[in-house]
Amino acid sequence: MRNKILYVGSMVFPDESAGAPTSFSLSKSFRDLGYEVTLLGLSKKTTDYMKLQKEQINGFTCYFHKCPETIGEWFEHTFSIKKIKEVINELGEENVFAIVLMEYEAVPLIKISKYCKKRGIHVIADAEEWYGKSNLSFPKNLVKDFDTSLRMN
Repeated sequence: MRNKILYVGSMVFPDESAGAPTSFSLSKSFRDLGYEVTLLGLSKKTTDYMKLQKEQINGFTCYFHKCPETIGEWFEHTFSIKKIKEVINELGEENVFAIVLMEYEAVPLIKISKYCKKRGIHVIADAEEWYGKSNLSFPKNLVKDFDTSLRMN
């Protein structure tokens, strides 16, 4: 039975970003509807970007890794769905009803949408903000503005 929802985003656990309390509130609503919710986000408590850690926070199983700092870590964070697939495998993809992606980067959003469509998993985009053109200088603005353009369109 598909009774699990995976909530994914750049929320910093346990409550070090605005997205963390929001994700827990929405997760409580999903739980009230009968779903088992697991969250995947970030933490300032860990020092390993590559390794997912698991902890119970506010009554939910939460997976997290270090906030990206290096160029390589930011590149993976902006383009990869490896960590999402890792958690889906832990949950058993046959059990996952939906994935909620909070303010997620465009390229992995597209990748995870294709991945989920093939497996009958619903994708929900939790878009809280509307982004305009970045204030970064050239060439730094290219990646950010490309991502924003894809996300908003």
